Amino acid sequence: MDRSTYIGSSDAPAVLNVSPWKSQFRLYQEKIGAFAEEITPAKQRLFDRGHRWEPVVVEMVVDELQSRGHDVQIIGRNQRYRDDDLPFLAAEIDLELLIDGEKTNAEIKTVHPFSAKDWGEEGTDEIPIYYAAQVMHGLMVNRRQRSIVAALIGVDDLRIHQIERDEETIAAIRFREIEFWRRVQDRDAP
Repeated sequence: MDRSTYIGSSDAPAVLNVSPWKSQFRLYQEKIGAFAEEITPAKQRLFDRGHRWEPVVVEMVVDELQSRGHDVQIIGRNQRYRDDDLPFLAAEIDLELLIDGEKTNAEIKTVHPFSAKDWGEEGTDEIPIYYAAQVMHGLMVNRRQRSIVAALIGVDDLRIHQIERDEETIAAIRFREIEFWRRVQDRDAP
């Protein structure tokens, strides 16, 4: 799907000006077709490594949750959703779980050990703000109540964080994304 036709979860941090990788203006340029990010071989290797680790982290998450006494089933992988009311809002969810009967989003992150300081204690909602924006966007689009974020730091430090749906935050994100999309449609650079 052409990423210039919608605002996805990974766009939310840039729209909100909390992304360390991309400005709102750069995202705007991408959406209007004025800029295409070059994926260097080094960057591609990083992406490929993360994708190779994802199934391992998924297995680790399921095992960990089951060891804590939860009934866990995988019900979806990398499914894309469109907002029921605003089709220019979309979210691709890394993993969807049925945990003790509740449908739960899950995001899988592989984290360099140097970035471990950005992550709070396991079980908390203390994750980097740019990932929190991504997660809340996903909860907004597919209307779930919670998400877990599984961060594998290095190769053996798995931290499972839980993020609860926050209607006030979602309303603010939705407002900002609608405004950003209007600017894209009107070719009114931020």
